[in-house]
Amino acid sequence: MLPWVYAIARFKLIDAFRRRGRRIEIEIDEIAETFAEPEAETVSERDINRALDGLPPSQRSVVSSVSVEGRSIGETAAKFGISETAVRVSLHRGLAAIAKRFGAKQFGRE
Repeated sequence: MLPWVYAIARFKLIDAFRRRGRRIEIEIDEIAETFAEPEAETVSERDINRALDGLPPSQRSVVSSVSVEGRSIGETAAKFGISETAVRVSLHRGLAAIAKRFGAKQFGRE
């Protein structure tokens, strides 16, 4: 029985050495910079105005109110005298138009 145990131990060691040989061990500090998150791009006021300029006036005012000024859907609805559903629809359509117009150019999907 002892030779059988030695054979198992020998094969387990061989397997362990094979696995170790396939792995590349690198210190985490060496690659930390590679996987660091890229800095968020800043959006200038000019970029925002350029994005809003292509929208119809009703969508422009809703997108500006909610996305730029930070108002809630309810506040925006009260400000413009329209329903919250109309605000949501205008916001969705406006943001979709901006994404289509600028997102495609930014990522080369024209």
